[in-house]
Amino acid sequence: MGSVSWRERVLGVLVLGAIVLWVIGGSFIDPTLVAFVALSLMLVLGVVTWGDMARNHSAWTTIMLLATLVTLTDGLSRAGFVKWFADYTAAHVVGLPPTLILMSLVTIYFVAHYMFASLTAHTTAMMPMMLAAGLAVPGLSANALALGLALTTGLIGILTPYATGAALPYYNSGYLTPAQFWRLGAIFGAIFLAALLFVGLPLLPR
Repeated sequence: MGSVSWRERVLGVLVLGAIVLWVIGGSFIDPTLVAFVALSLMLVLGVVTWGDMARNHSAWTTIMLLATLVTLTDGLSRAGFVKWFADYTAAHVVGLPPTLILMSLVTIYFVAHYMFASLTAHTTAMMPMMLAAGLAVPGLSANALALGLALTTGLIGILTPYATGAALPYYNSGYLTPAQFWRLGAIFGAIFLAALLFVGLPLLPR
């Protein structure tokens, strides 16, 4: 392949610098800023051209979708919508048998991921309130509720193109059309939810 070129040396330095800052620089510089600085220096120093960057449209689409949707999700939380939604849910399951309340809370928590662009944002915003609502119900197992809610995390990432960061590269690959992605997400989401409710929840420790 020949000797190492100047561009390859610069790229190596920038990549190593970014890794070092990601590992030890979290207290004074945001990891996302590190990535953008490294990318900007690659462009300024001629490691890549603007044409190279522009052709990688899938990556830019991913960044724009995540940035926009995560911001919208944070806005819902700040506006109090998520708390209102959880309180409204809790008020309307009171009086049901504990098993039905458990299934209802897990189902609502599962389906609510359509409102979130991040698994972390969903868990942080809704799980404490759903747990609080369930624990106020006499006879409802705290272990079963906590595990039931936690088990959804591995399943809800397939619901939408923005459900988790890993979904966007698949969405942008062009292998599936947007309509196919949404339809298959709904179909497999229903299958996974049914398996969780009727196979997983009965097996959880009470």
